[in-house]
Amino acid sequence: IQDKINKLNNFCITKSIRFYVNFIPELRDLKDYKFNKQTDLIKSLLKKNNIKYYDSINLLKEYNEADLWVSKNDSHANNTAHKVIADFLFQNIFKNDQNKSTNRKNVQPMVFTENSLIIKPGMVFFMHMILMDGEVQLAMN
Repeated sequence: IQDKINKLNNFCITKSIRFYVNFIPELRDLKDYKFNKQTDLIKSLLKKNNIKYYDSINLLKEYNEADLWVSKNDSHANNTAHKVIADFLFQNIFKNDQNKSTNRKNVQPMVFTENSLIIKPGMVFFMHMILMDGEVQLAMN
């Protein structure tokens, strides 16, 4: 995985694209999270390679887990969860922007499920990865 992340980071650098990683946790058992070891491993790799990252888990712990799911049988992030994450990332990515006039009105909205916007240059895209740990038989998004 390190080679793939570095390749993506290097591509972004050559194209003057800001590259960030956001950890979106498995949305079941947020208060007793099972993937801290795996998350810390990836964070260590990112730190080693000077790649900026954010972690949504503490923010999402504030919500009733079921309110963030697509359905009772599908714990993937729903529209509410995506909006919460998008707002969190906006605040963190743009709050220290050198252009102090940056605000939600002059930045392209982030793309997420059920958002009817047409994709245009300057928008933020979420890439979904599933990481598996065969040793403990767990997988995380």
